[in-house]
Amino acid sequence: IVEKISISIEQTASKSVPVDVIFENDLPTNYFRASYFVKPNSITIVGPKGSLDRISKIILSTISLKDTKESFTRTLKMP
Repeated sequence: IVEKISISIEQTASKSVPVDVIFENDLPTNYFRASYFVKPNSITIVGPKGSLDRISKIILSTISLKDTKESFTRTLKMP
């Protein structure tokens, strides 16, 4: 008995993509988000070229601004 096996191969590639967060909920009345920054603001990802072509940025997390009245720093893990 002869079995047929298909093997797909793909070239490995790397690219730099921006890193960002998503904010949800509004700040309390009379407060506004003046600015924010993510550090690092970009990372290099490595993988199959076809997969990398579908990735335009990395979203770390969703951060709620509900009831926030002071500036803050948060440490987030890469997905």
